[in-house]
Amino acid sequence: MGLRAGDGFWYRAGELLIGADVEDELADLVEDSRGRPDLTGNYQLARLGLGIRRWLLPRSTDIPALVARLRVQYIDRPGGPPLVAPNVGFSGEPFYDGGPGDFPRPAPELPFLPRASPPSGPAHLAVMDTGVPALLRSWHADLADSLRPDDDDVDALDLDGDGVLDFQAGHGTFICGLVRRIAPQLVIDPEQVLDSFGFGSDLGLARALVTSCAPVLNLSLGGYSEQDQPPPATAAALRVLRRRRPEVVVVAAAGNHGDVRPFWPAAFEDVLAVAAIDTTGSSAVAAAFSNYGTWVNLCAPGVDLHAPYVRGRRQDENGGGPTDFIGWASWSGTSFAAPLVAAAIAARVANGGYGPNVVTQMLASLNPLPGYPNHGRFFDPGTNLRVS
Repeated sequence: MGLRAGDGFWYRAGELLIGADVEDELADLVEDSRGRPDLTGNYQLARLGLGIRRWLLPRSTDIPALVARLRVQYIDRPGGPPLVAPNVGFSGEPFYDGGPGDFPRPAPELPFLPRASPPSGPAHLAVMDTGVPALLRSWHADLADSLRPDDDDVDALDLDGDGVLDFQAGHGTFICGLVRRIAPQLVIDPEQVLDSFGFGSDLGLARALVTSCAPVLNLSLGGYSEQDQPPPATAAALRVLRRRRPEVVVVAAAGNHGDVRPFWPAAFEDVLAVAAIDTTGSSAVAAAFSNYGTWVNLCAPGVDLHAPYVRGRRQDENGGGPTDFIGWASWSGTSFAAPLVAAAIAARVANGGYGPNVVTQMLASLNPLPGYPNHGRFFDPGTNLRVS
């Protein structure tokens, strides 16, 4: 993925995002830094109506410093500084800047909720994540019957060929499995916006948002940004969605750093941000790892959840020996609280509900968890998703 560390955020090396309306204005200055426009990609971006252009520079370029120079150059520009920004890195929350809730652990196979027949028709829910592996049907035929992946939505599992699962391999499978466990009637579109190490970008997510046809979108991913400003490509994509498809509901994980800092895309006003609750004890409490804040809308169980996973060997992140997985796992994180909410909304939309009205009704019917006002309203999926 080629991410580099900025000041409190990550960005794609050698990539600069520029507003389409100021591209000509900035072109000479960016070319002076050995930049060139991504002509093919920018043609596609123009067709999507995002108003963003990507320029490519040497990977060694200090993109945040270049952004600062360009903004200072136009500090007195009528209308304010031009849109110029790094292509912020998003992730499924691998171990960086605080890490995931924890790492997956092998778990026993559980039966799925029964259904009369496999679901059919267009997707009710898009899971924008790592995609699913090509061998999924041979491991989880029942889950595969719920999915409608495209040819480019394949989770490679072992991109570096070292014989063990990549860091976030199976993340998308696990999330789709959680949805299948609580809403067996849903058709799921597992879109790949993260690689099997768990990394994607602002621009990559923006493209997926405006091209998805599902009425509910789950984003168990995210990241921080330069000076906590909204990542511009995702912001543009959400504006396009509001204009073209106002019925769409976007749900996102609040992040796993135990922090109030805005975590994008969850912190967008148009996105339902979901924190994680720990239901493993005698009473529900906020998960120690979960982000929180006034920008969080909902919270749901996110500790020791149990769902289908991939098969393969995973290196022990704590320095022990490798662990073999045979298709099921237990995992914690806001990544897994978010799809519980998204699945419930998608189920109601599939039964004829209008997305924004479903959200309004859901929020009105729920209460904050006592003692945790900055974790939003508590949603209980009504199904025990933990390993017994």
